[in-house]
Amino acid sequence: MGASETDDFDLIRRVAQDRDESAFSRIYEQYAPRVFGLACRMMNRREEAEEVLQDVFFSLWEKAATYDAQRAPVGLWIMVMTRSRCLDRLRKRSLREGKENSLDVDETGRGLLDALADPLPTALEDLASEERRREVQAALAALPDAQRAVLEASFLKGESQQEIADRTGEPLGTIKTRMRLGLAKLAEALMDRKQ
Repeated sequence: MGASETDDFDLIRRVAQDRDESAFSRIYEQYAPRVFGLACRMMNRREEAEEVLQDVFFSLWEKAATYDAQRAPVGLWIMVMTRSRCLDRLRKRSLREGKENSLDVDETGRGLLDALADPLPTALEDLASEERRREVQAALAALPDAQRAVLEASFLKGESQQEIADRTGEPLGTIKTRMRLGLAKLAEALMDRKQ
């Protein structure tokens, strides 16, 4: 675990065990721009992105004790939570608006990197975040094409594993395996870069 991840883990622990508001504030300051950026990209509506931001950090406050450092770094845990909240809202929007596919996400193929690592340009970006973005981009580029394509379809386009299988004609088990292997390789590559 790198220094930043150790700090994040300590902050989450303090939120979970002590209900430490200053630790929560530090997590919020660090991750809110990324959460909001991903939510803006996925929701394509600022007011809904703001609601996602609030939901994610409310959940983090309430569920900090459920964080497992063995499964993912804090930042990835928060971004997966964000993606999940966005997908829930997009599905509800789809039902409400009677559309079959209202996942208003960017279809230009900028990939998972844009969605997770470089959500929106802000004055808070610094060299460390740029380096992290490059690390994610390199780790994603190193994945086999089939695994990268499944991750991009899931994270960027919001497709379920079943939807990916239906669209590609591949068996659902194959899609699940590619996603699991891709995520494991991505996490391993990013952890190796931290050491």
